[in-house]
Amino acid sequence: MMQKLKSKTAKAELAAALETDNTAQKAQDQSPLKTKKDIRGFWAQFPKTRDLFGEIMNRWRKSGSRRPGHEGFWAAWPYRDWSIATGLPVATLKRHLNALEQVGLIDRTLGRHGGSRVLTFIRPTPLALYLSDVKAGDWQRLGIPLQTDFADILPLSVLEANPELLEG
Repeated sequence: MMQKLKSKTAKAELAAALETDNTAQKAQDQSPLKTKKDIRGFWAQFPKTRDLFGEIMNRWRKSGSRRPGHEGFWAAWPYRDWSIATGLPVATLKRHLNALEQVGLIDRTLGRHGGSRVLTFIRPTPLALYLSDVKAGDWQRLGIPLQTDFADILPLSVLEANPELLEG
């Protein structure tokens, strides 16, 4: 059941959230990473990006932050804190986050959480979980029930590259 939004701010936030979701889905659909072999090659080529992704996964697994209109949890920290945790300058951090976002491995958005500081909300995508070694509970943390069929959450290009996902 949809509620009518009365404020211009709420309407603008909803429109921005929908645009972000569409952009993230396009990145996953067009990702050059389709198999676990592809991601191993990507990590070998970009080790700092791999290390950053590992830090994102660690923080996301411990986080209790949520975003309105999204299922699951997000890791929420200011860029400065991400920079300190990873040892990367903020500009370099943003470049690696852009790379992860462009290949469809993370969702990222800015927002506030319980205060006035602007935080960077980051979480892995279903594609990232499929291609990575995930722990028990990661799918649920993303807001995806265990019984969900991969065909419902992964891009068609990934399903075509991994026909075993369509069997059974």
